[in-house]
Amino acid sequence: MISVRAETSNDYDAVRHVIVDAFTPSEFGHHGEADLVEQLRDRCDCLLSLVAVEDSGVIGHILFSPVSVRNGRDMSWGMGLAPLAIAPHRQRQGIGTALVKAGLVQLAEEGCPFVVVLGHGQFYSRFGFEPAAQYGLSHGFAGIPQSAFWVNRLVQESPVTNGRIFYRPEFGLQADSA
Repeated sequence: MISVRAETSNDYDAVRHVIVDAFTPSEFGHHGEADLVEQLRDRCDCLLSLVAVEDSGVIGHILFSPVSVRNGRDMSWGMGLAPLAIAPHRQRQGIGTALVKAGLVQLAEEGCPFVVVLGHGQFYSRFGFEPAAQYGLSHGFAGIPQSAFWVNRLVQESPVTNGRIFYRPEFGLQADSA
């Protein structure tokens, strides 16, 4: 039986293995996602980090970290989903879905106004994510198409529109404008 719970420090090694194993064979390959998670744990106390576990241990992990929206003089805050990793032998079995749903429910209960993600719309649209561009939102990562950028307005009255989303500096260089 699979359960989803908050990550603890006892999970760190297993989470690292899941992330590396999940991203190495992906179309993008492993590019430091496990290191990123470790840096964020060390430098940010506003994370939501969940694990999927079964008898054999940790088989999935999801991380949400703070993001800001800048549009001129105003700034607002939400969360960014990255990374989501499932052990390769357990992919396509609903574990990622369970992690995303659990994270979104918890963030909504905590009053988070929105969550953004860079990823495949076919997967994330099932959870209420919409193209960020339709709200005038963009990201600043070079080489990643804006069409891969999605937002879930957890609070439908959320004023998050027309701005550039900035992830934490640990995610790397982000341009201020297109």
